[in-house]
Amino acid sequence: MHGKLRHSVGFDVSQVGAEYRALRASVLRLWMRNVGTVDATVLEEIVRFNEGIDQGLAEAERPATSLGLGLFIAREIVQGHDGKIIVASSADEGTTFTVRMPCTS
Repeated sequence: MHGKLRHSVGFDVSQVGAEYRALRASVLRLWMRNVGTVDATVLEEIVRFNEGIDQGLAEAERPATSLGLGLFIAREIVQGHDGKIIVASSADEGTTFTVRMPCTS
């Protein structure tokens, strides 16, 4: 939501990324000030927090290099043979494409 708001007022992806990096640094400083002793659990939480921010930034800053034609072409071929492509997606398991084609003799 924050990134969407920033984009609507003219921020580009690199400016939003810089803001998130600064926010991460502030959050980590406050976190460490309040935690006191760093044990394995705290360290794991910090790593997970950083990985989430890094992944979001990497995905946002990655240039779109695909024309998006692969799935379109696959769908046209499968439909041309009276088949179908079924897509299922979840955050835990990722995306699965299933192709069903009729058997004819």
